[in-house]
Amino acid sequence: MNIHNLKKHLIDLSHPVSMKMPHWPGDPLTVIQSCSNVSCDGYNLNQLTIGEHSGTHLGAPFHFLDQGKTIDQIKLQQLVSTGIKVDISAQTGENADYLATIEDVLRCENDLNCIPQNAVVLFESGWSRYWHQEQQYWGSDEKGMHFPGITLAAADYLVNHWKIAGLGIDTAGIDGGQSKDLKVNRFCAQHDVFHLENLTRLHELSLTFTLFIGALAIERGSGSPCRVLAMQEKVWNEN
Repeated sequence: MNIHNLKKHLIDLSHPVSMKMPHWPGDPLTVIQSCSNVSCDGYNLNQLTIGEHSGTHLGAPFHFLDQGKTIDQIKLQQLVSTGIKVDISAQTGENADYLATIEDVLRCENDLNCIPQNAVVLFESGWSRYWHQEQQYWGSDEKGMHFPGITLAAADYLVNHWKIAGLGIDTAGIDGGQSKDLKVNRFCAQHDVFHLENLTRLHELSLTFTLFIGALAIERGSGSPCRVLAMQEKVWNEN
């Protein structure tokens, strides 16, 4: 006899920190260097050198606005919030430069019973499958980088109608690879909205979930590498 139980299920939405992971052009490279080891010192200790916006990370408004909140000023309530997923993976499969539209957001909105304020909206492009293939992840050619992002119109709608706390995506940037002015980043900063980039496993998420963002409280920080977790209900079968 099968008994169906709803239980909490955790999903890790972050990539492991590695020296081989993709880095934004011009950003400092990640270095993990052994300083002590058990055989010589009685304990293991590494020195970590990493940029604030390397790997899976949170970008604070201060990243694009001198008067914006720094990473240590973001409210704790915003780091534990309702998450909402917008799936654009079908569109990006045919167009690496696809930018999520208001229509994509409205399709998601139609499936929601209500829209909680201060939610964090994550866009699933499917791009995290290229994380270990750097050329494909950036999509670089003579015309620049090619990876999906979000239109300014969609971001404006989410900020002003949904009253969101943050935006996220499973690519290297919410503006997309072809952006020259990063206007979505700047718009979000001006409206006190943070962003999450280089997420993964968004395909495992349901429409809504609880989101936990483990960002470092770096004094005057513009961002932080972080561990991002989602919790949602899952049906388990017990025999």
